[in-house]
Amino acid sequence: MKMKKIVCAMVSAALLVSMAAATAFAVESVPSKTGTDADAGKTDVSVSGSASSEGLKVEVKTTEDSSKEETQLKGEGVEKYLTAEAVDAAAKILGTEKSAVTVSEIKEIKVSGYKTGMDKITVKVPMAALPESGTTVAVIIRIKTPNGNIVNLPLAGVVVEETVVVNGVARKVRKVQLELDATTMTNLQAGKAYIAAVTRK
Repeated sequence: MKMKKIVCAMVSAALLVSMAAATAFAVESVPSKTGTDADAGKTDVSVSGSASSEGLKVEVKTTEDSSKEETQLKGEGVEKYLTAEAVDAAAKILGTEKSAVTVSEIKEIKVSGYKTGMDKITVKVPMAALPESGTTVAVIIRIKTPNGNIVNLPLAGVVVEETVVVNGVARKVRKVQLELDATTMTNLQAGKAYIAAVTRK
């Protein structure tokens, strides 16, 4: 009986060692991370001008300030928040009535390192609740200038779908692709700005 207990104890110890070794191997054999959730939400940028894109940085993300903008939107309503003119322009881009327009998300956009020689910039911005790839959407660039003015710039964008690798797993991410001209880029770099995805209800 005593011998059986000793054998059982030895088997248990061996199993524990084996499990520990297997666990260590499993940790070491996990595919290396080729991306993170943050990478999946990365804004892609390309330039059309003669100048290099070196040093250009476009960040689009949810911030405390963008959350305050969404709170303001909910309190005021789409038309008051964006102005009737901007909503009308967005509705025309979407090919729908003003009453059918809604804002699905607002994020803060920051630009640094832009030079006029870069000319137009093409960006692909990850946004929530986007329709299928190839769909035209409206985007409102909302800029608060240093002198306190607010400019709402309606732009047409198209939804694109990309495959990214997050923690070793491939996943599809939808983004809005749009062009920003030199004037818009200069204003984005100088002021506080937000980007709002506008879609049909």
